[in-house]
Amino acid sequence: MKKQLSSRKRRAFTLIEMSLVLLIISLLLLVMLPNLNHQKNNADSKVNGAFVKNMETQVMLYQSEKEKIPTVEELLTEKYISAAQKEKIDTIGMTIDHLTGEVTINGAKK
Repeated sequence: MKKQLSSRKRRAFTLIEMSLVLLIISLLLLVMLPNLNHQKNNADSKVNGAFVKNMETQVMLYQSEKEKIPTVEELLTEKYISAAQKEKIDTIGMTIDHLTGEVTINGAKK
């Protein structure tokens, strides 16, 4: 009977061992989370930059065909952009300068 108990104790993890494992895992997460947040922000910035370039292309295309700088609503009604793109434009605060045709997000050039 004593041999069975002693063999069970050897196979089981102690509370200290489990606490150390949890501590190590939490420390690794603390190190990784800021990096993951930075990578997400970097990816979002690149996606928005690509979206703005796409919108600049649509504005130039409209401008070359109609010989005037469009509004966002004109791009939508003339089918240069989709309704989903219009929603994204509203979400990120993109505007078109009516004098130069320059596309900006919240007043900052991209």
